[in-house]
Amino acid sequence: MKFNAAQRSVFGSKVIDSLERESIATEITHAKWLVWHGKGRKALERIKALDTRLLMRTGYEFSTLWWNLDKVSWNLRKNAKNRWSTTALGIGRACHQQ
Repeated sequence: MKFNAAQRSVFGSKVIDSLERESIATEITHAKWLVWHGKGRKALERIKALDTRLLMRTGYEFSTLWWNLDKVSWNLRKNAKNRWSTTALGIGRACHQQ
């Protein structure tokens, strides 16, 4: 998924102040944790809320961070029918060894 790309693009973004970068990266990490633990709907809500908050800034729309968060949201919506399985989202192992 694009969680790691989104986290990296936070630190390269000119739209975000240096003091605020850590909190936004933490927000993305928390959303990733929610997906990992099967709470994809909550993760999607969190990503959408972050995106809405950042959209108020000039220069955010169509930035690398915007594209990466958009891709994360798209993947979460697309995989909703898979009941938020971490394997379907590309986070967990494809098969478990016995």
